[in-house]
Amino acid sequence: MDAYVQKPEEFPLSANQKSVDIRKITCPLEALERAIERSRVLTIVRAHSPLLKEHKFESDEINSKVYANATKFNINLIALDSLGDLRTILECLSENETLAIAQGYPSDKLLHHFNIKSVDQLVKLEEKSVSRNQENIGEASTAILILDIDGYDCGEEIAFDDDSSITRVVKLFIQSQLPEEFHSCSYIIKLSQSAGVKSSTLLCVHLFFILKKPATLAMMSDGFKYLQSQKLAQNVDLAIYRPAQLIFTSKPRFIGMRDPVMCDRVILVENGGELKFDFTRYEQQGVSQSSTGATLNQEDISWRLSAFP
Repeated sequence: MDAYVQKPEEFPLSANQKSVDIRKITCPLEALERAIERSRVLTIVRAHSPLLKEHKFESDEINSKVYANATKFNINLIALDSLGDLRTILECLSENETLAIAQGYPSDKLLHHFNIKSVDQLVKLEEKSVSRNQENIGEASTAILILDIDGYDCGEEIAFDDDSSITRVVKLFIQSQLPEEFHSCSYIIKLSQSAGVKSSTLLCVHLFFILKKPATLAMMSDGFKYLQSQKLAQNVDLAIYRPAQLIFTSKPRFIGMRDPVMCDRVILVENGGELKFDFTRYEQQGVSQSSTGATLNQEDISWRLSAFP
């Protein structure tokens, strides 16, 4: 498997790319304000070139390329109230090659730079082009927990044309690799851009949960580090807990081969509501503070806005 980065100018948008206006999945200002108070906000970034993987079959092998060379992005905040809302958002994002998720929130420095003093001004950040780094996208306390399961070997074939096959192997992963609280809550499965490409026994998914108690990205990283030290949460990639890390959300592109995924790429599993998992417990375990950015004393972006004179 050969992977490398292609220059964005050599990679135009695909001809069948659907035009998805991000404003169609935004919400009224009042709803965004309520969501910020509850830490139920996604940061969406838009690039001017594609953000995805391309898989090409040639000379009897599959070569994979990653397209993520964009240096400037527009930032947009999207509010959600439930996993149903989140599923709708993810389905919309999957149809646009230039959109992705960043876990952090706009930083203090970014807000000051654009003289943003209210939530309605914050919404207009989508009109600004900014660099994607931890100076502009900082630490966040969020109720949206994302797990990146990167190549977990299920030991059996996954039927990528059958939703029930995917939900079954994900359930087995959760029951064997995650704490008990994860066993009886609802979540969303989103097949990653590598799903079914390398092997039909490898689980490559993003799992989305809504936390009853919000946590910072650093706390999430530390919590999963501790679980991994206990031989749990294997193949959970901790890189996504860096505030400015991109999480690809569009469908991948295939050349000379068909998409091995024939079922839905976004699957909602309703199994008991919000995740009642408290990440603060790992502050007692002696796990060192993550390098994902400074943890805020105040737990949501509304504090940042109220901090202006």
